[in-house]
Amino acid sequence: MSPVLIHYSLKLDLAGRDDIDATVSQFLEQAGLTNVDKSVEMVGSQCTIRFVIEGPETLADLREAVKHMARGLFSEATRAAVKTLKELPSDLYMELSARPPLFGWDDETQNKVSYTSSQEFNGTSS
Repeated sequence: MSPVLIHYSLKLDLAGRDDIDATVSQFLEQAGLTNVDKSVEMVGSQCTIRFVIEGPETLADLREAVKHMARGLFSEATRAAVKTLKELPSDLYMELSARPPLFGWDDETQNKVSYTSSQEFNGTSS
């Protein structure tokens, strides 16, 4: 049995930012994506970040893994997606949209900033 591949597509609305590159860098750092293979595409003030995470080989293992997933930017959407699965797909596609806050980070608030996001997902079996 092959592990499920979880494909994330994060769409960031960066309108109103003075330094879009710095905002994207801060987002990647806060989201823990600095050392993950990913693609980053900019179109105007819209940024799309795509990456793939290899998951477990069984649905039971996937459900157990998301129970222990650290609370963060993708955890609630991932838990919601896994909760509705009836069988383990070969690929799970997660699309999340976020608008980072207009105010900046400093040393005291960097880890306290949360993003508002709309989340949707779909799983496909092959």
